[in-house]
Amino acid sequence: MTAATVTVSNLVSDCNVKRAASSCSSPGSSNACLSENEMGEDDHAVLSLEEAIVHADSSGSHSRKVLFAVLAATATGGMGGAVTPFIITPISEEGGFTPWLKALIASAMFIGMWVGSICGGFLCDAYGPGKIMLASQIGLVVGGTAPVLFLSAAISARILVGFSLVITFQAGNTYLAESVLTSKRGAYLSYLHMAIAGGGAASTALALWLRAWRALLLANATPALVVLFALGAFVRAHESPRWLLVADREAECVATLRRIDAADRARHSRTRTRGAKRQPLRLRALKLALADERTTALACAAASPPLSASPGLSSRRPRPSPPASAHDSHGRAVEEESDGPPLATDDAPSQTARYTTWRAKLAQLTHGSLLRLHLLSCSVAWCLNFASKGSEIWVGVYVERLGLRHISRSIYFFSLGGKVLGDLVNVKLSERLGRIRTLQLCFISSSALLFCFLAASSAPSLLLLAAAQNFFVDIIWCNMYTYLAEAFPTSVRSSAFGISMGVGRSGAVVSTALGGVLPALEVAFALYGGAFFLGGLLCLCFKLETSGRSLADVV
Repeated sequence: MTAATVTVSNLVSDCNVKRAASSCSSPGSSNACLSENEMGEDDHAVLSLEEAIVHADSSGSHSRKVLFAVLAATATGGMGGAVTPFIITPISEEGGFTPWLKALIASAMFIGMWVGSICGGFLCDAYGPGKIMLASQIGLVVGGTAPVLFLSAAISARILVGFSLVITFQAGNTYLAESVLTSKRGAYLSYLHMAIAGGGAASTALALWLRAWRALLLANATPALVVLFALGAFVRAHESPRWLLVADREAECVATLRRIDAADRARHSRTRTRGAKRQPLRLRALKLALADERTTALACAAASPPLSASPGLSSRRPRPSPPASAHDSHGRAVEEESDGPPLATDDAPSQTARYTTWRAKLAQLTHGSLLRLHLLSCSVAWCLNFASKGSEIWVGVYVERLGLRHISRSIYFFSLGGKVLGDLVNVKLSERLGRIRTLQLCFISSSALLFCFLAASSAPSLLLLAAAQNFFVDIIWCNMYTYLAEAFPTSVRSSAFGISMGVGRSGAVVSTALGGVLPALEVAFALYGGAFFLGGLLCLCFKLETSGRSLADVV
């Protein structure tokens, strides 16, 4: 993302700052910039979508509902992945699998995650992150239960689970980032990773309780089925407003905002103090802004730069609105001769329509301002997946080979405890240090702790080091998901995120397979520690800090 990238919120902020000082259009225009006391029925005419969300969800109630839905969905994804270490050995023994097939079962889920990362991103941009998050729950149910009936389908079923769970994570991450208030976004995205760790803890608890692997898989897949039916109606009725806008579905975006606003006003009427008043969102004005949000905002910015400074937008300035007398019987402005292009009307095509074709999305995806970000994010994601997933899958086997079989399962509880604590600390840490510095610090710390883990031999030290190392690992995951969601624009957010993590997931495929074919696991863990260190060095190349910034819609 370059300095030339223009976001809707930046444009509207310019407009708001200058309203009191000057009038940007003729006094009779419905889009005139008025003082605070003069604002009347059309005071929301130039609201950005972000400002409309802030007004509609003034109490944050809708943001909390979205958070709950995403937490429930991602917890089921965490369960689908965390059960893998507990079924590798029993399935391999019952099926008589060779060492190579056993290694393939360990890496099968990551093969699915690799494919799902890329496919899921494009699916989210095409059909909406909320709907795709729901659809992925079906894959978790089918893939999670298929081996119970068909042992020969174990490998393909784990691929399907990996495909579905990574789409759940990515779609949920995008859905949450685009639907909630900016002030809540960083903390809520950290909570998402707590749900993943919580799902992993639930699977570990089930594995300690249910020793039969078939019963374990059935119990592990049940929550995904519950989520699908319990939360389906809410998510379908409240798709991401940002995605709806960029997908040129203004009517649905407006309807969604109306539902959010109506629910918020109903809640306010029940809880408000005496004399307090909650103004409704004026959607007629919002619809005008949605037709051409960026140019309408620029028309109100007295000293705004030419549009040509922003890639992807027209270089022509919109003409001022016509005088008060130039309106038809319905109150709509009548076009007059002018050297500039007219403002968008209800009958004119929306500017967002140009971002709905795949050719336009490809142009956005390959935009020069994003190429460096693509390269860096893919490299960092590869290092993270290679190091974290390889060590996570093989840590139980590693301690067994040290003669500490009694902690081969409990070590996962300590690891998950470290992850949850890391997610809690990250809520404040990433806002204080920023996303990039937090990534640098935690990559280097994870590398150092993993090498210390290799040098340890006693059970207490191994358990404590596993918890400490995963404390930093999950902070990395939180900030990677958050940073990629914030750095890429809405028009290609899911696709770009999916490509980055898709390339990264190939690292997990390689690292999990290495643990099964190398003669000593110590060599594999040394490689995992080196990958963490390399990831920290690559994070030094990130330049754009996204903490506290509003989301961009296009480049």
